Amino acid sequence: MKNKTIPCCLKWGFAILPLSAVMTGAFTVPFVHAEALMLEEIIVTAQKRMETTQDVPSTVNVVTADRMSAFQIRDFSDVESLTAGLSLQATDARNNTISMRGISFDPDTGAGAAVELYWNQIPVRPNVAFQQMFDLQAVEVLRGPQGTLQGRTSPAGSIQLYTSAAEIDLLGANVQGTVSDNEGANTQVSANLPLIEGQLAMRVAGVYDESDALGISNALTGFSQSKQTRAGRLSLAWEPSGEMNIALVHEYLEDDTDALEMVESINSSSPLLSYTDKKSLAEGDGVSTARNRLTALTVNVSIPGHEITSVSGYKNNDNRSTRDIDYGNAIQDVERTQIADTDSDVFTQELRIQSEDLENWEYLVGAFYENSNVSTLNTTTSIVDVFGDILLFDSLVDIPITTEGFGVFTHNKFYLNDVSNLQIGLRWQKNRRSNQADVMKYLVGSSHQ
Repeated sequence: MKNKTIPCCLKWGFAILPLSAVMTGAFTVPFVHAEALMLEEIIVTAQKRMETTQDVPSTVNVVTADRMSAFQIRDFSDVESLTAGLSLQATDARNNTISMRGISFDPDTGAGAAVELYWNQIPVRPNVAFQQMFDLQAVEVLRGPQGTLQGRTSPAGSIQLYTSAAEIDLLGANVQGTVSDNEGANTQVSANLPLIEGQLAMRVAGVYDESDALGISNALTGFSQSKQTRAGRLSLAWEPSGEMNIALVHEYLEDDTDALEMVESINSSSPLLSYTDKKSLAEGDGVSTARNRLTALTVNVSIPGHEITSVSGYKNNDNRSTRDIDYGNAIQDVERTQIADTDSDVFTQELRIQSEDLENWEYLVGAFYENSNVSTLNTTTSIVDVFGDILLFDSLVDIPITTEGFGVFTHNKFYLNDVSNLQIGLRWQKNRRSNQADVMKYLVGSSHQ
């Protein structure tokens, strides 16, 4: 048996970094001789091939693992600071939006996203990506309409999140800790373990993060905001032969955040509060919880002149938010509570075949299938004054949405000469969606003033 040398590494790091100093200090570059500077070659998969950014005709922004570490990127919303024209915002306790070049969408409408998100090539909802980022290999931001290369269509672009894959011949571990000036502490661990020499490897990674989030406090109750995130990931890589490789990734994440709403004064009769005071006036404190389970199975098979890729994905996401929607405490001594509970189960399957080693023509043909079941239960307690009687009503809205979609697509690249090429893409798709909201309102109690 031929002996193999397996590199072994063990890293440990700890940093005390004020959030305000992370970005400013990162731009300090020492003076060096010009000949010591080299242009880094960045490999991307924007066109489902391993290519350099110079070979991709569209605009691609790449945030590598080294850059995320250098800029202390721990949250998905921080990626916008490294990508021009990209806006990542949390609209409320349970929804997040992504806009690119000014094109955005409202996630509550149920319409297709303007910018699609992919986690290890499977599409995910924005609120999944807006959780804790850890042990990532790269983030690719693709601009412009997508659809002839991706499973879903998106008019503004797409964002690809790639987690660090298990490496067959690497034995190593990494521990990293960071603290920040919002009472934050972030601890990340990862380990790569070869299981069968030259064939099978496993990678485990985890994160625990806690902080004061945005630092909002309730002026009435004295309650202060906090945020906790716990997540773990298991990755397997299997190469049974030189013509086949299989990757399986499963991740589980729990996030608990106090959902306080900041308010500011609009007239002199209200308490003098500025938005910068980060104060909430609601008598009831809110909380938002998320439980995400993601699984991606990727199989690559090489045959003469072609490569076949299968990407199977399953996502289960549970999101629940409870909040007092009387933000300014207009109705004193009464909590007006809204509870939104969303459960999502989505299965996707993508199959692609693409050419390899052709001189003048590169082509890709693919098919995509999706089956999605999303149920949202929204409960709101309302107060009505009827001739001095305070009546409490509950409204219950049940919104089940079932979606089934199928699409086929192709992308072709013709090399006309050494400096020119022509790209042509086509797509056909069919989607079927059924949703019917059930609204129920009922009286739960009354009191006389």
